[in-house]
Amino acid sequence: MNKREYLDELCRRLRYASADEAQRLVAFVTESIDDRIEEGMTEEEAVAAVGSIDDLVREVSGEAKVETFTDEGGVKGARRRDYVVSADGVEAIEVTEGGGDVSFRVSRDEKIHVHVTESERQRYIVTKKNGLVSVTKEQLGGKDINFGFGLFVFHADLGNNTDVIVDVPDTLRAAIGCKTGSGDIGYALASALAVTLTTGSGDIDVGSCAVGGRAELKTGSGDINIDELMAESVEITAASGDADVKSVTAKALKLSAISGDIEIGEAFIADKAVVKSVSGDVELCMASPLRVGSFESVSGDLNIELYGHGEEYSISAKSVSGDVDAPADKPDAPNAIRARTTSGDIRVEIAG
Repeated sequence: MNKREYLDELCRRLRYASADEAQRLVAFVTESIDDRIEEGMTEEEAVAAVGSIDDLVREVSGEAKVETFTDEGGVKGARRRDYVVSADGVEAIEVTEGGGDVSFRVSRDEKIHVHVTESERQRYIVTKKNGLVSVTKEQLGGKDINFGFGLFVFHADLGNNTDVIVDVPDTLRAAIGCKTGSGDIGYALASALAVTLTTGSGDIDVGSCAVGGRAELKTGSGDINIDELMAESVEITAASGDADVKSVTAKALKLSAISGDIEIGEAFIADKAVVKSVSGDVELCMASPLRVGSFESVSGDLNIELYGHGEEYSISAKSVSGDVDAPADKPDAPNAIRARTTSGDIRVEIAG
């Protein structure tokens, strides 16, 4: 391969990389070839000495070696691919997956690894541009169908639904976003600038995570399970699934469910908590004083445990046909708590 052929192929392979990264790499390779020619090598020898295009491209566009196999569903020609992307300058990572599961894990090195399975019916495009690493599945056969139901859009993916695993360096602070139609989302990163996880019908499982800004988790019919989440603000939506939160720390919390139960084992909310359920029960235990709290359910029960002393809270608790067990209202108290149900029971307790 001569110099022109080598550079043409390199540029073609860099089409998904950012313009700055591509220009720097091409300039470096051109200079390296010219230096070797000046030292007495032939053009072909100089090109060979620069090395494999695969190795050069891997750092900037995420291309990597491919392993071909037959997957569990019998699809021949399936390929496991590990895209490797430099974490330098990365400010955000966004993953869009039609129907497969997506997992975020801690990388074993200082690079971002995207593990996928590709076939004749689907492939993934991994790009890095202007600080954003984007992972998107591209359908090569069949078609996609979207069904809209209220606030959620369910995405029917007619390709192969396989897992996507994203390994992120523990030292990287980036905004993490993920959307999948029917797959589960697993999140095991320790920290992020912001987190947005959305699935149509899958579950969302979050380990222990600290988020510098907003954390937003939404699922249509799946469950949301959180071990420990710390963020500036937290919004959790589970249409028909349960929301089980062991510990949450935030300035503001907004949590809603239609038919699922809501359970928060330990909540440190500095400013305001808004919790709504249509037919599910709500059980919440505050581990610090709450300035403003609004808790609503149509037919579910409300069980709220507040932290502090009775004189700190003005509590307004009302149910149309259910029983109400709450401390007497103190209108002049600094912290305002409102609890409402139509047919469910209400229990509010203050524990210092």
